[in-house]
Amino acid sequence: MKIEVENKEVYESGSVITFDFSPVTFYLSEGVTVRIIFNDLASTEHSINYSTPTSNLLEITCTNFHNSLGAGPSDIVEIGSLHNRKLHLLFRTSSFKNKEDRSLTIHYTFYLGDKIN
Repeated sequence: MKIEVENKEVYESGSVITFDFSPVTFYLSEGVTVRIIFNDLASTEHSINYSTPTSNLLEITCTNFHNSLGAGPSDIVEIGSLHNRKLHLLFRTSSFKNKEDRSLTIHYTFYLGDKIN
């Protein structure tokens, strides 16, 4: 089966449940790694920050994502390249309860976009 959304091919999609706000690491092919890190800070608003500690690692730090209604980027995010195509990610998190629940459900989809010359 092949799935496309807005001319982007779904590369991988699924759900994972974290515990104790543990980071989730996705090991894609070609040595590409994406790690989602969760912080719970009482004095900080909800935020998403992106960093690249190494050329093959993208870290996405999500702060205050303990929301039963869900949280995540509002738009698809281009995060790099894979198989000579642009690589995009969209994800949402939710928790059963708010701050008392230290587990999160993450729904994620990686997309392959336009070819890179």
